[in-house]
Amino acid sequence: MKIEFNALDSLFFKDGKPFSSGLDNWADGMFPPSPSVFYGALRSLYFSQNMNDLSKANQPNDPTKELVITSVNYAVNGKLWFPIPMDLVEDLTSKDVDIRREEQEDKRYKVKHLHFFNQQEVATNAKTPYIGFYPDKIETLKEGLISENTLFDYKNGELPEAYATKFSDYLLEEPKIGIARDKFTHTAAEGKLYRVGLMRIKDDYEQDALEPNQLKIVIDFEGLDLDLNNVKLGAEGKIAQVRQNTTLVNDFKINRFTEKYFKLVLHTPSIFTNDAWKPDQKTLFEERGIDVELISAIVGKPLRIGGFDMAKRQPKPMFSAVPAGSVYYYKAKNKTFEAIHEQLKDVISVSNERTKEGFGLFSLASVDFEQLIYKKP
Repeated sequence: MKIEFNALDSLFFKDGKPFSSGLDNWADGMFPPSPSVFYGALRSLYFSQNMNDLSKANQPNDPTKELVITSVNYAVNGKLWFPIPMDLVEDLTSKDVDIRREEQEDKRYKVKHLHFFNQQEVATNAKTPYIGFYPDKIETLKEGLISENTLFDYKNGELPEAYATKFSDYLLEEPKIGIARDKFTHTAAEGKLYRVGLMRIKDDYEQDALEPNQLKIVIDFEGLDLDLNNVKLGAEGKIAQVRQNTTLVNDFKINRFTEKYFKLVLHTPSIFTNDAWKPDQKTLFEERGIDVELISAIVGKPLRIGGFDMAKRQPKPMFSAVPAGSVYYYKAKNKTFEAIHEQLKDVISVSNERTKEGFGLFSLASVDFEQLIYKKP
């Protein structure tokens, strides 16, 4: 089932940094939240409608144990958007102040594809044969999003440059200042002033529009029957409307397969075993008789993923996760990319932990890698 979350209030999704009352006074949030937020929201919605089953939560007969999140996307104005792959970057050299101001007003940022350098030609401790490179000054587009059409071109290896948008263009910072109260006197507790970085999704109306171009979170899930209703989201328990979406489709098939080079793109954060930074090549490829070589990777700064166990009333174990948008380049040795794509078409996640919660969702893409290798002028 495909559903969308429409925020009816401000939102706060706590990041992985610890926040201790009386010691810290600044609670940072993150957006987008980890997919486990929506997994937990759906389970909470089920148990709120089936209170007699609450004692079965996290037990062998848990009625929500088959719940699986199969996609996490974003929608604006009736179109799907996806986290930008990190091999699409901003060329800062070609952008003056006026161009950057115009891009911000239009919510449309030009990005270009990275090139690659053979690491033997430079001094580096890279763990892959090739490293990402661009001849001019560049910057990753922080919190970037690409449209469904751009993703289609990207997956077919036909994207030297494109346009993206940002989460921040659809969010309004709305911090809250508060102070804890003494549990006995109910007066303000000394030294416990705090700030929480709430965000509100903007109502951005275009001319003649009946509904605002609000940013909506769209997920697909299976394995659970639900009566859709409002849910509480995030650390502050703010209300969001949940309703089924039958109009958006995210089945973007590859119609142009490169012969031996391809890339794997993470659409959600992924937790790899032992704090690793790449998918497990043995379980993903070798056990299926696929021989590949990882030739390059563009990986973002790791995220700290935790959570709270409502049954045990304690925090969940903290994991280090590779962020969405990270890209891995492979060279196929014994099969074509098309054959590999066919073999992996039913694999939903590359994460080693919490796969049902939506971590490690990915897609494969064609790439003419040899054309991306930088040649010195």
